[in-house]
This record gives sequence, C-alpha cells and structure tokens, in this order.
Amino acid sequence: MRGRMQGVFTVVVAGGPRLADVLHGTAGSAFGPRAAVAGGGLMVVAVMLVLAAAVPALRRYRV
Repeated sequence: MRGRMQGVFTVVVAGGPRLADVLHGTAGSAFGPRAAVAGGGLMVVAVMLVLAAAVPALRRYRV
C-alpha cells in the first residue's frame, strides 16, 4: 500500500503542476494574462458551487 500511495503522490506532485502550466500558458497566450487569471478564478468558483450542489454531504461536513 505504501508504494501505491507514493506512486499516486508522485503523479499528483510531479504531473499536476506541469499540466496546470500548460493550461495556464495556453489560456494566457489565447486570451491574455489578465483574462486567463480572472477566468481561472471564476472557473474555480463555478466548479465549487456545482460540486457543493451535487454532493450535499460536503456542505454538512464538520471538522
């Protein structure tokens, strides 16, 4: 199990930022840096609202 978790961690840590770099670079080239940053922020808010509506248990979660 430890090896599998380490593999997942490596993929997320090594792959996630590189994928985001490509997406941000492409959006920045296509729309300009200001629009890319604003659009990304709006997209995060929209996805979180959809996720909160789709999974009510997340709204009820308490630490």
